Amino acid sequence: LAGVQFISEFRIVLVGNRGAGKTCLANMILHRQPTAPRRTARCVKIRRVAAGRLVTVVDTPGWWKNFPISETPEVLKQELALSVTHCAPGPHAVLLVVRLDADYKDRARRAAQEHLELLGEGVWRHAMVVFTYGDGLQDQAVEHRLGGEGEALLQGLVDRCGSRYHVINVDRYSAPGVTSLLEAIEEMVWRNDGLPYEAAPEPLRQVTEDRRAAEARATKRRMMVQERRVSREGEVSQAARHPGTGQARNVLRRGAVFSGSACFAPGHPCRYDVYRGRQEIGGGAHGASRQASLEPHCSPVHAR
Repeated sequence: LAGVQFISEFRIVLVGNRGAGKTCLANMILHRQPTAPRRTARCVKIRRVAAGRLVTVVDTPGWWKNFPISETPEVLKQELALSVTHCAPGPHAVLLVVRLDADYKDRARRAAQEHLELLGEGVWRHAMVVFTYGDGLQDQAVEHRLGGEGEALLQGLVDRCGSRYHVINVDRYSAPGVTSLLEAIEEMVWRNDGLPYEAAPEPLRQVTEDRRAAEARATKRRMMVQERRVSREGEVSQAARHPGTGQARNVLRRGAVFSGSACFAPGHPCRYDVYRGRQEIGGGAHGASRQASLEPHCSPVHAR
């Protein structure tokens, strides 16, 4: 390890299934105030000073714990694959976050392995398992749990990471806990000759192109929906100005449109016509209508 310089800046990517505690761990490392619980939908990059070092943390969306990668939406897989690009030239550590107080089945192990390898096959040399919610457990107790019956799956993940793991309590901030974690990361970086993980450029380029194409298709769909909405609103507005014709009445019946105090809902027995100031209730074999006061069961809200 001689010749490896002190690392003044750490770049870290957090991965794991939903509910593993990735965001809590990010808040812990960077000493941030906990936020309201919410699902991380896109990669979030945070940069702050922690334990005397400049630390960049990339929080990633989580996958469903017991579901194979084939069940993961394409956009989430793209987020994971591109997570390493948020901290160029690459992360010093990829932390696989696992809840120590939850059951871990073979399905979860396979899911973790498949999703982590979206970052590239060489990611294991820079990966470490971080167990969260292991309050009060000492290293000896953790080793006993990893070696216990039914826990060989967790041991398998730790082995893939070069037997590197760390236990941290993410419920409350602990400066010694953060310092200990960063020291463990630093030791791993030294063993990698001080070099960060750099994913192969070609797969990243392909994922980037696929994402741009998907975003272009999504933008086109949104524009088409907006154009249809504008067209439909124009038809309804025209029909409302001339509601006496059969064609206009058909337009008003088809559209679930709410405008001001008007309520037009398909299949509902009544609608309130603001332009004539009356409620029309369908009735009679010939579609006759009669004037009536607006009953409580029909309100502008129900069109929503």
